[in-house]
Amino acid sequence: MGARVRIVATAALALGAALLLGLVAGCQRGASSPPFDEARALRDLEAQTAFGPRVPGTEAHRRCREFLAGALAEAGGRVSVQAVADTAFPLPGVDTLYNVCARFGPAAGPYLVLGAHWDSRPWADRDPDPARRGEPVLGANDGASGVAILLEVARILGRRLPPVGVEIVLFDGEDAGDERDPATYARGSQAFAAALTPPLPLHAVVVDMVGRRGLRLYQEANSRDAAPNLVDRLWAGARKVGSPAFIPEVRHNVFDDHIPFIRSGIPGVDLIDLDDPHWHTAQDVPANCDPGSLGQVGRVLLWHVYTLEAEGP
Repeated sequence: MGARVRIVATAALALGAALLLGLVAGCQRGASSPPFDEARALRDLEAQTAFGPRVPGTEAHRRCREFLAGALAEAGGRVSVQAVADTAFPLPGVDTLYNVCARFGPAAGPYLVLGAHWDSRPWADRDPDPARRGEPVLGANDGASGVAILLEVARILGRRLPPVGVEIVLFDGEDAGDERDPATYARGSQAFAAALTPPLPLHAVVVDMVGRRGLRLYQEANSRDAAPNLVDRLWAGARKVGSPAFIPEVRHNVFDDHIPFIRSGIPGVDLIDLDDPHWHTAQDVPANCDPGSLGQVGRVLLWHVYTLEAEGP
């Protein structure tokens, strides 16, 4: 997860909101969302961290990419890997990043993006022990948690056709930035958004740092500014499915993988818990994550996808 910064939304976002309203109005009412297997999501989190820190350019990064593409294909997704040339990436010898994508549901028509970053930070620069600040971060919460949720969502999408297309995108190169320059973060999502062609997604929902014990998800400020209807819908869904970690108050403004969508005129929302004390430290490990937290977020995403025909934003 990257830097904190406020982004001002543009009027172009009204188009995405109007499309979402039209989709909601035009679909059949009465859908329900399927259950979410939080224990399996935790196993997916642990499987990612078992490779080690997923720092671009490392063997762990390559092996995890293969694992993610295979898991999405096994779930029934139409998988593609977007190779992103990035000569400005700050790690020596790394000039290519890899976004792992999978489309579920109808091949044509409206679709939405569910995203998370799968790379981990090369430096534990916030660790309380100065001697450890040069170590790579395992990224159990910051990276693996969001991906784990989306892998389990993918399995469900593969078994039960969603009412709208869903593009799951696992972004690379999110977490090697410099906090003094927010644009150095979210490298993969910046490239993904820049390459989009019509029809554009209705909106994007990004999940990041959503697995810690004691999860508390406040509304992120840029998301609230850019996509208030979508924020309201997600937090209303949290009440319906019993996810009390969703707090209906604004807290933090973050440059994360939702920002490139917002800048492209696509409503974007970031579900993120930036108050994790283990953020960018060597203590970001599976033992500090909770399957119940993964379940709270997974249930909201499934509710959002499968009840678009039943609920308005």
